[in-house]
Amino acid sequence: MKTVLAIWVTLTGIVSNGCEVEEVKDRQPYSEKRVPDASSHFDEILKRHVGVNGCVDYAGIRQNPFQLIAFVRFLEAISPESHPDLFQTPNDEKSYWINAYNALIMKSVTDHPEIDSVNDIQFAKGIFWRGKFILGGRSYTLLHIENSILRKRYKDAQIHFAINCASNSCPPLGNRIFLGDQLDEQLDQKAAQFIQDPTNVRLDQANQEIWVSRLFKWYQRDFGQNSRQLKSYILQYRPDLTESIADKIRNDYKIRYFQYDWGLNDLNEK
Repeated sequence: MKTVLAIWVTLTGIVSNGCEVEEVKDRQPYSEKRVPDASSHFDEILKRHVGVNGCVDYAGIRQNPFQLIAFVRFLEAISPESHPDLFQTPNDEKSYWINAYNALIMKSVTDHPEIDSVNDIQFAKGIFWRGKFILGGRSYTLLHIENSILRKRYKDAQIHFAINCASNSCPPLGNRIFLGDQLDEQLDQKAAQFIQDPTNVRLDQANQEIWVSRLFKWYQRDFGQNSRQLKSYILQYRPDLTESIADKIRNDYKIRYFQYDWGLNDLNEK
């Protein structure tokens, strides 16, 4: 990713037509302009506007949106699919897509101050399915980024703890950007943070039940082929449990799912 941040490129006006790219005739092209240092822009946004609980100060971003706009402009110009030679490792590519997903959600929310939930943003059938975003000169939906790129291409269940859908039950944003050379450690930390939070995973020993986030139901096949494998995945992030307790959970506990809170993860509403 560091290679990408220092390059010089020619930026031209583009619009999407499905997955095709067309030149915009009525816009002056950008010639030999330096791509903004994307990591510093988004990193600064996260440091300034994400609270310790992962909620976002959207009002603060609206007051000074220029760094977020600059980062989105960078995403529009360059992606691993448009400039594959600039991404040295699969982790560089993966970190790009995670950061892009999170930034596009953040930009969409800041553009709609009237909403109480990300689902209130009207893109035909919803922001995840129908909202179109330009990345590296091509049009993508958030659903395509999540399912066809991050899940299908990299087959890493930990990405579910890294992408944020601007909702209270989503895995919380961190206050730093994802970087390719640190990504494995960052994803481990995000998985442990989510699973060790009792609002996402809670044991009910009296009733022999394990209550978990609905994410584990929606994407169960990413965590295992059956409920026992799902519980094993979760338990690897619970070193506080003895092996005998872990075995009992794995073999005997029933899985229950929390309701999902789609309320906006707005720091100013907490």
